[in-house]
Amino acid sequence: MSGSLLAATLTVTPRTALADELVEIRVEGLGPGQPVTLRASAVSHRGRLFHSSARYQADSRGTLDLARDPALGGDFTGVEPMGLLWSLKPAGVENPWLRQMPRGAMKNPLKVEVTVHDTVPQPGPALASAQLQRRFSTPELLRTRLSAGRLRGVFLLPPGDGPFPGLIDMFGDGGLNESRASLLACRGFATLALPFFGYEDLPANMKDLNLDYFEEAVKFVQSHSKVKGPNVGVIGSGKGAELAFSMASFLPNIAVVVSINGCISNTATALTCGTLILPGLPFNLDKVSAPEPGVYDIKEALVDPLDPAYRESRIPLEKADAHFLLIVGEDDRHWKSLQWDTAPDRRGAATPSLSPLLRAEAAPPTGPRGRTPPAVALSHNAPLAPLSGRRDRMAAGVGILRRTPGSAHAH
Repeated sequence: MSGSLLAATLTVTPRTALADELVEIRVEGLGPGQPVTLRASAVSHRGRLFHSSARYQADSRGTLDLARDPALGGDFTGVEPMGLLWSLKPAGVENPWLRQMPRGAMKNPLKVEVTVHDTVPQPGPALASAQLQRRFSTPELLRTRLSAGRLRGVFLLPPGDGPFPGLIDMFGDGGLNESRASLLACRGFATLALPFFGYEDLPANMKDLNLDYFEEAVKFVQSHSKVKGPNVGVIGSGKGAELAFSMASFLPNIAVVVSINGCISNTATALTCGTLILPGLPFNLDKVSAPEPGVYDIKEALVDPLDPAYRESRIPLEKADAHFLLIVGEDDRHWKSLQWDTAPDRRGAATPSLSPLLRAEAAPPTGPRGRTPPAVALSHNAPLAPLSGRRDRMAAGVGILRRTPGSAHAH
């Protein structure tokens, strides 16, 4: 082995960072133009091994910078500074649908080892290595589990006296998922991770819902001494986004809604809003396909929300007095998000703050901002984290196809 190979060094900066922060990965001391393979490996919260790799070529000075130099092959190609992290996948005989990220609290950081190997003729022993830690929380966060009354969930407070802007965060597939809420709290938001079925003594499956439960959550956040009220924001994915729309339409003081692959109609199960009941927009089970055993594709199954026959299921967004950010994945396999999340204007809703989804670069300064990442399901796990191509949907008790994971989820 040449002296230049022995002198190789691999650096990761910073070595400890929040999961939504970029890190710099550089290699120095290689030979000019030397072909190398970079690998990453990590052990999930359940003790399962994940790995990734990509091939590169050093520059004329024997250096490699993942923020500048393109991957030439492997698990991804092109300039992808965080590619080794978002492309991590189950190793060897592990179940290819395994999730790397937990749904609940992740108090311990995810530890990742990055190594660089000489590629010719095949990747050999590691020339250099470095470790990094990806944190999903910080020790300073105050985490309170809600168990009194009927409200369930986890309330996360940033360090300090506040007051902090208040948020409610909801996912649509059941259980408690506080990964996003934890990162939001790290960024200065007092955030309530709010489950509404499949958690503790809440109903095991999603049954008829009552807006009273979500109104109680709003009042809890508003009344906290460290929350800057009375206005709060709501962020939701899938059914959670749909409920956020209903909260903004029927409840006061909902100032901001972030919808991630939401629908303009109430779906699947009835929602009681005071004296009004929104029927659940049904799914046509004849249009469900199974690309492989235990995994179901339901994209074509949801009945068209704009069909006049299902008008009573539509959420009256024209009543909302909130600002909306609509985020849609063009390859969402849950339903036709690009159509159903941007349909309010097409149905004539008179909501000044809600208009069809606009790409970020084309949005007017005073209008809503939206983005449609191509070929992405937009489950919105932790940023820059690997995505399982299947979502276990507790409402149906089966695995629902998202999409084959790819780089679009990382950007």
